[in-house]
Amino acid sequence: MINVYTAEKILEESHDGQGFLRKVRAYQSNDFSTNIDFIDYIEVPPGVTIGHHQHANNEEIYFIVEGTGQMGIEDRVLTVESGNVIVNPVYGSHSLINTSQAVMKVFIFQVSK
Repeated sequence: MINVYTAEKILEESHDGQGFLRKVRAYQSNDFSTNIDFIDYIEVPPGVTIGHHQHANNEEIYFIVEGTGQMGIEDRVLTVESGNVIVNPVYGSHSLINTSQAVMKVFIFQVSK
């Protein structure tokens, strides 16, 4: 068990985005007997972005715990907010920006096919 709110967070510039988010890799692939690659918890300060990037043979699921922002998925831009769950499809591309004045808190689950 891990408490991601109290765990030490690393600073990360994500996929050539702007600024640094704070991240906890709660679990990684060798912690599972299934096809889950990782579970991350991130805190995205205002104006910080995850750069637009494409995935391979996996899906990423974003759960917005707190905050608001915009997520680019393929050629669409979605406004995301607390409580939203977004699935980034296999071989899909996506990005994220915190457009608010508060920290966004997000869980990311990645699963390989």
